[in-house]
Amino acid sequence: MTAQDLNLRQPARHLNMTQPPLTRHIQALECAVGTALLDRSRRTIALTPVGSALARSGQRILDQVAEAGQEALQIGRGDVSTLSNAFTAVSSYGFVPGLIAAIRAVFPDVALTLPELTTPQQIEALMAGQADLCLLQPPTSCPASRRDGWSVRA
Repeated sequence: MTAQDLNLRQPARHLNMTQPPLTRHIQALECAVGTALLDRSRRTIALTPVGSALARSGQRILDQVAEAGQEALQIGRGDVSTLSNAFTAVSSYGFVPGLIAAIRAVFPDVALTLPELTTPQQIEALMAGQADLCLLQPPTSCPASRRDGWSVRA
């Protein structure tokens, strides 16, 4: 049922059911909520203030479910991913803004996190798999490679 309908016949048809079961479901919901959701008269049906609030909340929930489904499809296709780009405070002034713009231009759907870490913290995060990209302040004393094939260059 949409909030704009004046009777339950059309919403029931839309839900592939008849009007009496829909009425019973609405009455059960009103019982669960503890108040009337609809003002009923012989000619019209209108949402009460509580019904209007519940309709808005319900629509937000449905929108979030649809968004979550869309996000899951994108992740499943590999269209969305995350990138953790750690940086030092010094690099943030000149280099980071341009890097962010370049990443956004090429990968607009990538969820980007930007933790500000010291060089030793960045190396720890990289080794632990908590950072994907680090802007280190050279010189560093970091292993040249690991078993999984990534390398570090100063």
